[in-house]
Amino acid sequence: MRRSSSWLFEPAYEISRTIIGGAPVAMSPSLEKKVNLKQERALTLLANFIKSLGQGRGATVQIALARSQDGKRFLVTGLNSTAKWTQAQLDKLGNLGINIAPQKLPELKRKDGEGTIHAEQNIASYLKTYGLRGERWSCAVVGTEGSYICKDCQSLIRNYMGGFIEPGIKLSKCPDRPYKKYKKT
Repeated sequence: MRRSSSWLFEPAYEISRTIIGGAPVAMSPSLEKKVNLKQERALTLLANFIKSLGQGRGATVQIALARSQDGKRFLVTGLNSTAKWTQAQLDKLGNLGINIAPQKLPELKRKDGEGTIHAEQNIASYLKTYGLRGERWSCAVVGTEGSYICKDCQSLIRNYMGGFIEPGIKLSKCPDRPYKKYKKT
């Protein structure tokens, strides 16, 4: 039986406050059920949906599944440092109970001197702060081209944070709604 993803498209309820940063909150059983981690691209599809509630171009939304030393699981999302979360995104993330990694200052440059801090680097900083280890990472759409994670961030995940990167998706001439049409890469 195929699991419906209609829960993604429920309207967000107004919440009084979405916390960015702060101590992470473990995944609830209902969130684990909704995300359906048995699905090959579960985090990637969720990240693309969250992105569709906001910026489109110029932003990268990534999500990581992490685990603490005592075995609790956490979902943490991050955004590249030059982008801003929209209220619709914050509402949906708050309703789902997904932790939001704070963004490093946009004026900070990456070590290679090109661009600012990526979403994966913001998530990694948050995970390290709280002693969490990555298990699985989304490979969400960047801009309108398709999915990818740069070599520096791939190395960061592989060598320091742990976990694997889900398969990406390639857009089928549908840049506004990447979560609707995709094909395997």
